[in-house]
Formats: sequence, C-alpha cells, structure tokens
Amino acid sequence: MRIGQLAQLVGVETQTIRFYEQQGLLPPPDRQDNGYRVYTALILELKGFYRNFGLTMDARGNELEDTLTAELEFMHFLTAKQAQAELEGLPPNAYQRAQRDFLERHLVVWLPLVREEVKAKVATQFFVALTELAEQFVTAHLQHVCCGKLIHRFS
Repeated sequence: MRIGQLAQLVGVETQTIRFYEQQGLLPPPDRQDNGYRVYTALILELKGFYRNFGLTMDARGNELEDTLTAELEFMHFLTAKQAQAELEGLPPNAYQRAQRDFLERHLVVWLPLVREEVKAKVATQFFVALTELAEQFVTAHLQHVCCGKLIHRFS
C-alpha cells in the first residue's frame, strides 16, 4: 500500500505519515522499483481491532497503535469488558475470542522478538526480567483464553 492509501485509511495527512517516519515512530517502509513507499497492513489491522470496539488512538499523544503500551491497554479493555459481561450475566465469548485473536496475531508473535532485542542491547537485568515476565504473562493469558486454564509458570 502506498503512502496516500495509508494516510486515507488511517485518517491522517501524508505529511503526518512522513513525520512519523522521520521521528522513528514508524519503521522505514519498503520501496518499489519505482521508488514508491510500500507500507504493511499492521497498523491498519490494529486500527481495525480497536475500531471494532469503538476505540481510537488519541492523535495528540503521538503514539501509534503498535506500541506495547497501546496493545496492553487494549488487552486490559477487553478483559474489563469480559468481566463486565460476566457480572451482567451476558456471554463473554466475543471478548474472549477477541483476546485470543489479538494475542495470537500480535503480542505472542512479537514479544519474544522484543525480549531477545532487550537481552542483546540492555545491560540492566530489570528490563530483561520485565520483558521475560511480559512474555510469560501473555503466553499464560493466551492459554487461559484458549483452554480456560490458568497456568502459573512465573518464577
């Protein structure tokens, strides 16, 4: 997808996309043989997840949809909605399915990569342990959502 298409789908100007690239908030896009930028659908997919539940990112915060904090906040939102549905006697299946899909397609996939990068680049053990804990937590939550079992493997 080219920059104009991405900007239109995301709802921002093309200059905003270029600004995010220059600031390092977006990874540099691939380029076609003709020099056009080609963007992946990751951010659009995340926007779609958020939009399906009536959420949008605050443009004033300059935070993109694919940051760890944004994705973890979205998981918190889904678990809170699940708990609310259960308290009201409503079926929580849609929220559980959304959690499973989101975990499988995003957090479970890239948290191991984040952990390895932190291990390779950061000397402070606190941050290494924090990424390991986040990865274990997300994996255990996925297991719980898929199978209804909570696994305590944290050490």
